Order: sequence, then C-alpha cells, then structure tokens
Amino acid sequence: MNEMLNPYIAGAPVVEASMFFGREDVFGWIERSLEGKYVNHILVLHGQRRVGKTSILKQIPNFLPDRYIQVFFDLQGRTGTTLDRFLWWLASEITRTLKREHGIDLPKPDRKDFEDIEYLINGFLPGIRTKLGDYVLLLTFDEFDSLDRPEIQETLSQPLIAYLRRLIEVEGLNFIFSIGSSGDKLENMQASYTDFFKSALYRKISFLTKDDIQHLVTKPIEGLIQYEEEAVRRIGEITSGHPYFTQLMCHELFSHCQKTGDRTISAEDVEAVLEDVVERGTVNLKFVWDEASDLEKWILATLAQMDGGDNQELAQALTEQHVRFSEPDLNSAILHLRDKDILRDDNRFVIHLMRLWLVTNRPIDRVREELEEVNPIANRFIEIGDEYRDRGEAEQAIEYYEQALNLNPGNLKAQNNIASVHLEQKDYKEAVQAFESALKIDDEDVVAKTGYCEANLALGEQARGRKEYDDAIHYYRQVLEINPNHVEVKQRSTKLQNLVNDYEEAQQAIREKRYESAVELLQGIIVIDPTYKATTRLLTEAVEARKALPFWRHPWLLPAVGVLTFVLLVIFLGPQLWAAVSTAIANRPAATELVISETGKVTETPDLLVAEFSSAPTTETPTITPTPETVAAFYEPIQAYIESQPPTFADDFETKNDLWGTTSEDIAISTLIDSGELNIFDNVELSEYNSSTNDLSGLGVTFPVNDLLSAKDFAIKFDLQMPHVGSEEYIGVVFRSRPFTHSSADNSGYTIKFFSTGKWELIQNEDETLIATGSFGQKVGQFSGRVLLIVREQNLAVYMNEILLYDDSVLSVPETSITNGFTVEGTAVKFRFVEFWNLDGLEFSTTKITGAPTIIQTLTPRPTPTITPTPAWGPNFVESMLERITDVTPDFTEDFSNPESGWEMIVGSDGSFQIVDGVARVTVKKDERSHFLNETVDSLTDRDFIMEMDARVVEGEAAIDLWTHFIFNENPSDSKNVGFLAQPAESTWSVTIDSAQGRNSLGGNGIISPVGQYTHITIILTDQKVAFSLNGNPVAYFEDPFLDEPGGFHFNCDGLITGGICEFDNIKIWKLP
Repeated sequence: MNEMLNPYIAGAPVVEASMFFGREDVFGWIERSLEGKYVNHILVLHGQRRVGKTSILKQIPNFLPDRYIQVFFDLQGRTGTTLDRFLWWLASEITRTLKREHGIDLPKPDRKDFEDIEYLINGFLPGIRTKLGDYVLLLTFDEFDSLDRPEIQETLSQPLIAYLRRLIEVEGLNFIFSIGSSGDKLENMQASYTDFFKSALYRKISFLTKDDIQHLVTKPIEGLIQYEEEAVRRIGEITSGHPYFTQLMCHELFSHCQKTGDRTISAEDVEAVLEDVVERGTVNLKFVWDEASDLEKWILATLAQMDGGDNQELAQALTEQHVRFSEPDLNSAILHLRDKDILRDDNRFVIHLMRLWLVTNRPIDRVREELEEVNPIANRFIEIGDEYRDRGEAEQAIEYYEQALNLNPGNLKAQNNIASVHLEQKDYKEAVQAFESALKIDDEDVVAKTGYCEANLALGEQARGRKEYDDAIHYYRQVLEINPNHVEVKQRSTKLQNLVNDYEEAQQAIREKRYESAVELLQGIIVIDPTYKATTRLLTEAVEARKALPFWRHPWLLPAVGVLTFVLLVIFLGPQLWAAVSTAIANRPAATELVISETGKVTETPDLLVAEFSSAPTTETPTITPTPETVAAFYEPIQAYIESQPPTFADDFETKNDLWGTTSEDIAISTLIDSGELNIFDNVELSEYNSSTNDLSGLGVTFPVNDLLSAKDFAIKFDLQMPHVGSEEYIGVVFRSRPFTHSSADNSGYTIKFFSTGKWELIQNEDETLIATGSFGQKVGQFSGRVLLIVREQNLAVYMNEILLYDDSVLSVPETSITNGFTVEGTAVKFRFVEFWNLDGLEFSTTKITGAPTIIQTLTPRPTPTITPTPAWGPNFVESMLERITDVTPDFTEDFSNPESGWEMIVGSDGSFQIVDGVARVTVKKDERSHFLNETVDSLTDRDFIMEMDARVVEGEAAIDLWTHFIFNENPSDSKNVGFLAQPAESTWSVTIDSAQGRNSLGGNGIISPVGQYTHITIILTDQKVAFSLNGNPVAYFEDPFLDEPGGFHFNCDGLITGGICEFDNIKIWKLP
C-alpha cells in the first residue's frame, strides 16, 4: 500500500470518470435545459470556490448524449488580450478539440483572418458546420467571472459580451458559463451585463448528498482500506459534503494509513487528521474570510467562539466587543452568509472545518487588530496623530494617539504608533515600553515585534559603546527572545558573553594560581577591548606571578618529560615501536571521516526547520561499470566511420532549409529555423510560444513528414534543449517506423524518449511496450545535450554527451519501407546541428553483441550534499562574506526601470512575463511554471558570487522558485540542480538539491514575508560553500567539494495549486574573485 498512489484528488478538477461521484441531477438539468423551449438560452453554473464547478464541466462528455461536442475554455489567465486574439483562440481550441476528440481534421486557424472579428461568425463557423452534420457544439466557459476585472472592460469584456450575444443566435451552438459565487461576483456580472444574462438559466452548485459522500469516501479504496460506518458519518458532518474538503479529508486519511499500515479507518482516525486538514485547507478557508465584509468577519469570528447562537445572542456578543452595527445590517449580513452556504439557519457553520480554522487563526483579539473600524472616533484621532507625525511634531502626535487609546484601549495601531514615534525620536527605552504594551494586545503582531527588537538592539549598541557589556547582553537577549534566529545579534551577544565569561574565568585562574591560563584568557580579552575592567592590571599581575613560579610548577614540564621518555623508548626498543606507531597513524581516520564521526549523531531538528531526505527516483539506478569490451568492439568501427566520413545529411540551421519539409501538423519546418536553431513547439507555432494564449498540451508533433532521414541502419547526432520543464514532456527519436503522416507518426517501429526530468525510455510503438528505462542525471530544460544514436541490425546504442546510456540487441529489422524522425510531446525543443549517416549496405568489422543489455555510466557519481540549518562554519561565513561587499558597487544591478533590459522570457504554456511599473512581473496558471533569465546574470553566476533580490507573490498560491544547474566538467552526466522555493501563502520555504543519486532538501515555516510583501533573498556561493538567507536570516547551508560551474540561473514563478502573480525587483550581483 505504501507504493500505491493516493487516489483522492484534493484541489485539481476531477477529470477521471472513476473518481467523479454524484451530480446526476445537475447533468439531468443541463440536458433538459439544452433542449425544447430553452434551446437558445444560456446556462450558468454558480457556486462556492472549490465546490466542483470545473469538475462538472470536465465531466459533461461522460453524461450528455454523443451528439453534443463539448469545447472547454478556461478563461483564467486568458483575458489580458484583445477581442480579435481571443476569437482566434476560441477557433483554435474548437479545431484542436474536433481533431483530438472526434478525428475531424480541420486546417489550423490563421491568426490574420481574425483581425476582422466578423470572420468567426461569417467564415470559420460556417466552414466547420458542414463537417459537423447533426453534432451540436457545446461551448463551456470556466471562470467566466474573470471578465469582471475593471482594467479589461474596454479592451475585452464589453466587446466580447456583445459578440457572444450574437453567437448565441448561431445555429448548432450552445453555451454553459461557470461563475463563482464568492463575494458579489455573480451579482456584479448580472448587473453589468443585464441584456446578456436576462435569458440565462441558473443552477447553484452546492454540496454532495449523503449517498454521494458515501461513494466518494469508500469507492476509490474499495478492497484496500475499510471505512467504519461512524468514520464516514463523521466525515460527512465535518465537510457537509463539500467536494474539495471531502477529498482533502480522505487524502489525509489515506496518507495516515500509508504511514501506519492500518487497513481500517475509524472515527478516531478522522479526528486525528483534522489539524492537518485545516492546515492544508487554509488557503481555501481563508478565501471565505478575505471576501467577507467587516461586519461579516466579526460575525464569523464571534460565532466560531460561541459555536452558534440566535441573532439576539450574537448581537449581544458583538456589542460587548464594541462593534458598531445596526439591526438591519446584522440581519442582512447573516442572510448573505447563509446564502453563500457558510452558515446554517441556526447560525452554526455549514462546514465544521471553517469553524476550526477561525478558532485557531481568527480569535477575537486578532480580528480587532485586523478591523480598524471598531471606533471611528478613535480612528479619527489616529489620523490626526498621523498628520502631526508626518510634520515631525512628535509630542502632538503621541497626544492624539493616546486619546485614541483612551477611547479604545485595545487599539493596536494607536499603541504601535506611539512606540514607533518614540523609536523615530531615538527614545529607545520609551519605545521598548510602548512596544511591550502593544505585544500585550497581540503578542504575534509583526510591527510590535519588529519595533521591540529594533529598540532593544539600539539600546544594546549604546551599552556596548559605553563598555557596559552586562547591559548590552541583557538588551541583546531581549531581541533574541523575539527573534532567536537573528544572526547578527546572536553573534554580538555571544561575543560579549564570551568576553565576560573569560574575564571571570581568568580571575578564577589567578586565584587558583593557574597563571598560564589566566594570561592566555586576558590576552584574548585585550585583543577585543583593552579597557575592559581591570584586564590590563590583572594581566601584568599574572605575568609577574608566572615568572615567580619554581620551574617544576611550569606547565611545559610534563610534556617535555613525555617527549624525552618517548625518545628513550625509541632508542632502546627500536623498529618494533616505530612499526606500531606507523600502523596507528595509518589507521587514523581521515579528516572527512572525523567530521562524519563527530557530526553523525542525530540531533533534534528545531521546530522552525523540517529537513527531509528522499532517495533516488523510482527507476532503478544503473550499475556503474566500465564500458564492456564487447560494446567498444562493436561500435568503435561505426564511430570511427562517422568521425571520418561526411554525413548523408547535416544542418546547422544557419539558413532556412526546405529539405526538412513539414511537421505532422503541416507546418513548414523551414519557418521554424532561426539564428542557428530549429524551434519545435508541440501544437504551437514559434511566433505563438511566448504569448499568453499558447497551449503545449496535445498529441505531439512528429517530423519530418518525408524520407529525408530514411534508413534501416543509421547514426544520428543532434544537440537539444527543452526550455520548458515538466514531468511528462519529452523529445523522442522515432526510428524504423512506417512513413509518418500529417496526423501523427505511424504506430510502428521504436521511440527513444528523453524526458525533461532527466529520465529516458525505449518504447516499442506498436503496443507501447517499455523495453528499457534509465536516467541521464540532469534536466534537459537546463542544459544542452549532445545525443548520438547508432542503429545497426538488431543493435541499438544511445549516448548522451559521449556517455553510453544504453546498448542491447533488441531491435527487429523491417522488410518494408521505413523512416526515422523526431517527436515532441507537450513542450518546446531547440535543436542545434543535426547530422545523419545512412549506414545501409556498409560493412563493418565488428563483434556481435549478445547477452543482457548494458546500462552504463563510466564515471563515479558525486554524492548529493546534505543541506543543514546551522553548520559550524555557517554564521561566520555569511557575516564575513557580506562584510566583503560592504560599500562595494555590485557588478550587476537591475531595478527593471528599463523595459528593454535584455531579459529572455521563457514562459510556461500558460504564463506571461512583463517588465512594468519598475518590476519583473510573471503571471502563471495552476500547475504551471514560468521563468525568465538574463545572459549577463548567467555569466556573473558561473563562478563565486553573491546575489541579492526582492521577490514577492502578489496574489494566489504561487511560489517564488529560483534554481541553477551545476555542471561537472569531469563528469557531465553527474550534475546537480540547486533550487530555492518560497510559498508565502503557506509561509513555507525550502532549499533542494536534485541529482541522479537522489534528493536532499531542507525547509521551514515563517521568516518569509506574506503575500503582497517582498522577501529579501540573499544567495552566497564561494569555495564550494553555498548559503541562503531570507530577510537577513540565514536559513540553509551546504558544502560540496565537487561544485564546478553553474549552467545558468533561472527566476521562476510556480503556479502550484491556484496560479498567481510573482514580482521580482532590485537584483544585485557581486562577482567574487
């Protein structure tokens, strides 16, 4: 069971019919509504976030009659465009769906045709009508409320709605729109486009029925795990049948069984995973909170504490919290929360998880801090105080802040402002006291904690300057109580504490007449501070006292006697003793062994940091052996031939070459050749790849569709690179296949696939049999790989960067005409310099290879280094490196003030990149990654460097994702990818090293800034040591003696569950000598 994949889907739309349960009433309503008198009406599905609207749209083909051909459009991330481009995208999706799902082959829409927006209605749709017969196109639009954004009303929303009103009248088309019910989205759309929605039929998508819950919980693991009846009932109570939270709950329970080996799930198990479920569902639970009005937030937080109550009891509780409201406003807010399926009629929570999240994350005190409109008069006093503060009139500002506190003693903003004014005036003791008062209101408030630390740090520095070290240590300790990871303060406190301890120890040594120790300690103190207390006088006294000691009391006497004794033993015992000493020296552990033995003890990881180590990928690691002599004997003559003879065909792509012909999508390959590269994009032309409308999913592209590379026996060399990285994306060489067609490669022959994750597979195409698989130890998206394939009789050899990956005699030799070529699946590939040798009819003096296949690596892989939070060399390393660049001008600075600053945009299939408003902005959809890079940055980070930057997630659950790829010249196939990931929505970060030998990672919570705020990131690499620092706090280190040269530094935005927007700014790089 541990190896079985978790069948429950928490977050993503449910595509597999086997994992979709219930909703028969919804599909029945859809089918009835599309027929009869409603045939020209539009249908609107609306409901809560994550309630299953997208999954319903995805399942329509499984429930409606076959005469409906669904075309699915996801509008999220597609609205930043113009009407003509949007219509071209619609036509492209229709064409692709008809071809992929129904085998209806249509010419690919030409974007230029859609510059006339009438072309869709008057040209494109009539053209496909004749192909459809009795079929009806059902156009389904997900996230239709994306059109509600104010900034796109004139450019897209209004003209598109007007155009859709005309499309509704076109025969053979039906429409379904999905709109979220969160906030007032549905009401806003209805109000803005009254004429469009007046004929709409609406269906609210709510929660699953009791029977549907039973099936969703038990069916996916039937025969594997047994749910007790009470456990299923309890899951229904907690989630109320909300599909997302039900899946999430079951996902955590399945993971619990994987860890424990249990085969039965009880109600107690359900309670045990509740905390994890609430934590994982935080983003979606918080979404309800974020969209609530201020009064609704007070209602939610209060009812969570009360666990329900009638309106009168709620009103009394709100009054006690000094919340201002009217009875009509309260009743309206309660009704709104009930309409959104958040509250029941008895004011209890529909979804129990919502209450649990509120109790933990939104206690009343925190709500008071967040909602500042509790007392408008107090807020007005704060505003007046702010005006005085801006003018530099500190006393008047404090006076008005204090008046606000008199009206509302729990007003955190007023208390923080008083403390901040004292801090600005350098009244540090008053500031400390004021911030302490703020922390009594909310001990987790970031402003108060930061100000408290800053004031204590300033007091500590003042005390240190006055040589009052005990006081300085006290203030430093106050800082460390709030921020125990403050490296600078920790170092200063330790340094002063050591000085104080050394002075006391020196005094004790003098009292015990250990003058040698006293002198050593006092000399160390004088180096730091020659004026500290009576250090100079004590040192003089200790030196004089040491001189007065009789010679037998000197500490050097015992070692001298020992040395003399050893010399005498050697003289008398001779070689026997020397041999014993030599043996001991030989058996002494090496320096590395000593480090391992001394650090091998496992210590408890701090709560802040969670380290994990996962072993190599599930594919079996190849045996590391030298190249067998039989392999060399067979292929060496062939390699000698291709090294000495010109290829049958070669292309360096410096000019457009018509010999290539076309791809399986009927695109002229010569049009994809540019500047020494052939750029192939699965289902996307080159000019479309960097647009926000491209889509890399589909059937794949094969080429060339001619006999250019035809041969039974051949050798082919080519360079390749995949800018886009994903788990199922690959470039393949199809060989000994029947001729390609303009629809796809014929299902015959063999394919060797190189995945962007660093995995390769050899497939027999006819029945998709996996013949062999392995790893070439690096991600193709991060390097240029030189591939050599030799196909000779029954034999195949595969080389990557001159390293033999695979060899065996497994091929059949076809008798009919055959062809060879390339296939690209779900990604973009750059080819450089292709060479092809036709070996048919040539004779080579070779030895036949028999026996088991050899999967070979000829060099010893380097171990994956361990990432640690606090190595011995860590803090001093970071401090000393940062001191080196103090007052040093960076070798590279980028504030993105110039939109034409030379950044290369390599976006994902649904991403966009802009330099706007002085930042680099990357927009990405869920489960996608978009990245960008700069040649200057690459050149400066190829050796030792220090890099600083500010990065943030503006919205969504996206993550800041930075990585670089280290290439080892000694062993190109043994490389490492070093990455840093920060996810502000979850307040988590991680540093990861991926290599062919496995993964090592270290992560933690906190430190990074929340969504909307910048995190300052520092990366240091020098002398095979690497350190990462967040907001001035070092968080992770590793040391690797085999680090050579990074192969490029990439800045990424990772869409994760929901997608989002990332922004980067203030990038600085110092090149280290």
